[in-house]
Amino acid sequence: MRLDSSVYKTRRNSIVRGLSRKHGLDGLFVEKPLDIRYLTGFSCSKGALFLVGQGAYLVVDSRYAEQAKEELQNLEVVRLERNFLHTVSRLRRRLDGARLGYDRLYTTVATMTELRAALRGKVLWKGLEDPVGWERAVKLPQEIALIKRAVSIAQKAFQETLREALSGRSTEKKVASLLKVRMLQLGAEDFPFPVIVASGRRSSMVHTMPTAKRVAGLTLVDWGSVYEGYCCDITRTVALGRVPAKLKEIHALVMEAREAALQAISPGTTAGAVDEAARQVIERAGYGNYFNHGLGHGVGMEVHEWPVIGRGRTESLVPGMVFTVEPGIYLPGTGGVRVEDMVVTTDDGYRLLTTLPQELSPDAYLAD
Repeated sequence: MRLDSSVYKTRRNSIVRGLSRKHGLDGLFVEKPLDIRYLTGFSCSKGALFLVGQGAYLVVDSRYAEQAKEELQNLEVVRLERNFLHTVSRLRRRLDGARLGYDRLYTTVATMTELRAALRGKVLWKGLEDPVGWERAVKLPQEIALIKRAVSIAQKAFQETLREALSGRSTEKKVASLLKVRMLQLGAEDFPFPVIVASGRRSSMVHTMPTAKRVAGLTLVDWGSVYEGYCCDITRTVALGRVPAKLKEIHALVMEAREAALQAISPGTTAGAVDEAARQVIERAGYGNYFNHGLGHGVGMEVHEWPVIGRGRTESLVPGMVFTVEPGIYLPGTGGVRVEDMVVTTDDGYRLLTTLPQELSPDAYLAD
């Protein structure tokens, strides 16, 4: 994705101002590829970005140097020469005396050892927890539009795959394969995670992989697409044949929990309060032990981002946060139900990004 270059410069300046205010730092060292893309608009498998005050220096090797110099504005592209240590040492004068943060969850001890050697101890370092990830939690309208496009691709592919799955004998693996092929045909560039298809008793396995088992009865499908670098994540549980009355009751309860969670979403509400709204519905019905994961997670350039919508989370929701709402109940040996939608927090509540029906009947998904 390429937004206007001013967007990326604004993001970099916002990061530096926030680090100065919160931690007394002058800038940030970034090497996670998705974070580099978020802050520059440039996609590479390996690189290093130094933000210092108003300055930005992107170190890339010969695979990317020419393209980066052609595409990027408002920052300096530094071509990797000989090795990382030698190249960084060329930046010593610009970084001398700076106080820089780095992502301690991503950057290795080996990399920090090289940085300290290259800069001869002239930089003060502070490890931080996913500093760019927190910035990525709030999406611009243009980013939400790209996520919405990923959702549209995934939804249409599911409807068409479901139609084919109902036409004959299909296995879990075949349904997953058909779904992936159709998403690519519709414009997806990738998949954010392996497609999950679990039918019958296997639907109680929260994140199982598809097998050669024929799909029959209650069938859970969890899938997503990537469009222009942005992900979506959707789950539906449908009846491809007879479904025990117990599981129909479970589905109705999951839908009640979903609605309770949606009604709890508003700016200023904590992520934990949204989780609790859904969890209370399930716990009151006696199935608390069978809802064994958080209610949701942020989605954007990664399929799991901030915010985490889980029990006890104290982060407050703000407009522009995109995340999943996915209550589930899983009864080992019997089957499970999960319904997963994507929402964006708005100024006065929320807006659904997913528009597929939630019914058990496949007919609801196939109606024109």
